[in-house]
Order: sequence, then structure tokens, then C-alpha cells
Amino acid sequence: HTHTHTTPLSRSLPPPPPHPNTQVASVTADAFGLVALSGDRAVGYAVLHTAPGPRFRVRHAASCEIVVHDDYLSRCCSPLMVAALDLADSWMGLLRIVLCVHADNTPAIALWASHGFVQEAVFAAQDYRDGEYVDTVQLARLRPGYSPGKGPLG
Repeated sequence: HTHTHTTPLSRSLPPPPPHPNTQVASVTADAFGLVALSGDRAVGYAVLHTAPGPRFRVRHAASCEIVVHDDYLSRCCSPLMVAALDLADSWMGLLRIVLCVHADNTPAIALWASHGFVQEAVFAAQDYRDGEYVDTVQLARLRPGYSPGKGPLG
């Protein structure tokens, strides 16, 4: 079993609530990261990237990147995603999260969809994997409860 603790690395954000098997990995002005742990071993990570610099018109949005070791996909992908979305919604005040997934990764697309993500675009031959080009799907999610016209805090 894994001991869980969360370590704040920045005084600008309050420490996030603890999530099973995750801890804060990095904080910069433009990124916030989490690491999924199995014991003392890092088995995955999630990073939320906001627009760099003074781009205030898009500071409500972030791209999300999640990588999990193949042996731990079924055990930590969803909890890591939930932890990242909680940080986005409750601590970073983000409204919009965007990410790309390989188009043939239907389990990942279904998992993201179960958390409110919808398909926005397909990018033909976007990535190169195992000697061939593969399509990616852009998915996005607006913070639950947001409705247009209510202002930046939804």
C-alpha cells in the first residue's frame, strides 16, 4: 500500500488536498505538476500548463499532459486525472482544460469523456509512433457548472 502525502512547493497556491498516491511534483509560474507513486516509485505524472507570460486573456485555460507507466494504467490513470482536475478547478481557478490523445486510444478517450471532456478536433498525422504517423484527437472540458455569460468565474 502507498503512503500518501502532498507537499506544497509554492507559497502562491495553498497546498492542494491530498489525493491517493499523488504528491505535488513541481510548481512554476506556468505549470503545476503531480506525480503518481507506487511506494517510492514514480509511475506517472500529470502537468497542467497555462499560457506563459502576461497573456491574461487565456490564463483561464490550460493544456493537460498525463503519462502513466503501462503496468499502472488501470490503477493510477483515473485517480491522477481526478487529482489534476481538482487542482485545475479548486486551486488554479481554471475554466478550460485541453489535451490531445492518439485517435486509436479509445480507452483513454472514454476515460476523459467520463470526466466531461468532448472532442473538438482531429489532427491527421499529428504524431509519429512506431514508424508511422498517427492521428490525434483534441479533447476539451469546461469547469462543471460554468455557463456562458456569467463572467470569468462561471
